[in-house]
Amino acid sequence: MPFHLTIDGGRVEGRLVRVADGSYELRADGFAAPLICPLPLPDDLDPAGYEVHIFFAGDVRESDIYQVYVRGDDGARRVGWFFPLLALESDLHDLADNEHFLRYARAAIDQFFDVFPSNIAEGAQLDAMDHGFRLTSFAPDTTMLLVVSISAMSQGGLFDLTRLYPYLTSIGVLDEAQSKGGTAVVPFLRPVGSRMKLIHSSPEFSDDKLVRALLTYAAHAFSSPVLQFFYLYQVIELLMEKIFSIEQDSIIAKINQARGEVSKVKEAMDDLTECISEKKRINAITDKYCSPTPSLSELVRSCRDLNLALGVKEGDALSKSLYPLRNLVFHNYRSFPDQNIEDLKQINFLFFEALPRILESFKSERC
Repeated sequence: MPFHLTIDGGRVEGRLVRVADGSYELRADGFAAPLICPLPLPDDLDPAGYEVHIFFAGDVRESDIYQVYVRGDDGARRVGWFFPLLALESDLHDLADNEHFLRYARAAIDQFFDVFPSNIAEGAQLDAMDHGFRLTSFAPDTTMLLVVSISAMSQGGLFDLTRLYPYLTSIGVLDEAQSKGGTAVVPFLRPVGSRMKLIHSSPEFSDDKLVRALLTYAAHAFSSPVLQFFYLYQVIELLMEKIFSIEQDSIIAKINQARGEVSKVKEAMDDLTECISEKKRINAITDKYCSPTPSLSELVRSCRDLNLALGVKEGDALSKSLYPLRNLVFHNYRSFPDQNIEDLKQINFLFFEALPRILESFKSERC
């Protein structure tokens, strides 16, 4: 596919071409330049094809390469690879001779100029290109590539990009809009090990713009832990509002069905009292509306420890750990103790880690 780039002050149309020896050239009117890629790219690819998705992250290394797994009908299913653009420009990382990875690397190169946002593409000097060019001549070295196999997905693995944004954002992986054009990105939080297990939000949060916006703001607020906590907690507030709306409809229906029976009306009013309580609703998020119930023990324990250090009453439930901390942060936004900032950073890390799991299992019906 042709693409347009500014080269040496002029706008030209170019095309990436695979030549007979298996290498690549960028060809445009009047010149050709080889792609500098030291990897031994394969000749064969899966005829079913691949999907290539562009993201951005800060502080990435050429070795940040992960096999991508999703939940399938028969358990975890491998569907592709996630790696930085830098990995295509080096043969010093551990996957440089991995045949499986190299197929996905070639698929990424084949489709790169089809999918890379043209408004982010950078110019390259023509005289420099005469000796060859790298993909980072046109794209920032913060570029990350998510390459998935179409045939692997057709075998039952769930892959829905619109439901992956909470998880990807939680590890600092942002798309073009979230990253402000690939130039202002947040640190990449590396998964443990060599596997990246994607967490899908439940269908009711598919491409939820408000959740996505709040998590994006939270990601960019990494240098301000108090502000970051504020944005993260707003997602909890949204879930509590959703619960209130559901419970309110249930209470109204119960009153209408009571037909004057005092005991049933009283029961409905007791439900209303419980529904109005923020503490009851924050516990209900996981206790009533998440299935399976995500483990938040580490987040709760960290919140309890910080509350204890700050002289705030604490307890084992979300309502007695996260909620008191919320009150302290919100009411002392400008005067949060400096000596406890690192503790709050750790809580934010655990909070970011927990939200995709909460959104994955949340359902708008009591479990």
